[in-house]
Amino acid sequence: VAMGPMSFGPGRAPGLYPDATAAFLREHPPARPYNDLILGGFLLWDLEGRVPTFIDGRLEIFGAPFFRDAYRAVFEARDGWAGVLDGLGVDAVVLSPARARRLHGALAAHPGWRIAFHDETGVVYERVR
Repeated sequence: VAMGPMSFGPGRAPGLYPDATAAFLREHPPARPYNDLILGGFLLWDLEGRVPTFIDGRLEIFGAPFFRDAYRAVFEARDGWAGVLDGLGVDAVVLSPARARRLHGALAAHPGWRIAFHDETGVVYERVR
């Protein structure tokens, strides 16, 4: 059912979700990505499980310690964030360009990470090898 500029029902919402980012991940699948919580459900749906997700909206299956000590520690670029990614073997970070500004800055300044893809709706950082 279409209602003005917004429509309801299954399918895509161009410009709202990172379709091009998902296409990039499909072509260059990371083994262990870290992703923004908000993007997790979309990536899980769009990539049909072919690329693992770090977290999504089903927080009860991840638990409070994981959310606090892994997800939030990295998302907020707390002291030790890079060590958390190292310890978990994360090889890519997928973020919305409008969220996690502190983490964007930390990744951009870190010599072990580089931008592999970006557009208006998504950014993929990968480890420098």
